[in-house]
Amino acid sequence: MPSSVHKILLHDSLVISTALLSIGQMSEEAQEARNKNLKNIRENYCRKCSRVETNEVLLHGFITLVSSDPVISSLRMLPPKKIYFSLKKYYNYLLQHNEQMI
Repeated sequence: MPSSVHKILLHDSLVISTALLSIGQMSEEAQEARNKNLKNIRENYCRKCSRVETNEVLLHGFITLVSSDPVISSLRMLPPKKIYFSLKKYYNYLLQHNEQMI
């Protein structure tokens, strides 16, 4: 069990009342999933002169910073969701227009 989950289970009421992020955003799974992307950026786009320069490119990389930070990604404006007909309304709509065509 990850240490962050263990701490949340022990001190859940305190964490929930004082946390800036939801518990799902505090999990380590998203951070671990970014390792594949970081490896790809490091291998294909970073300078390979020294570790310092490689890490500098990674830290200054806008894509890496925005997509891995939960606070920054939560501030992002999401596109509006499309409004769909409910199935019952759509079914009635089709029946009415089908009767008009006959």
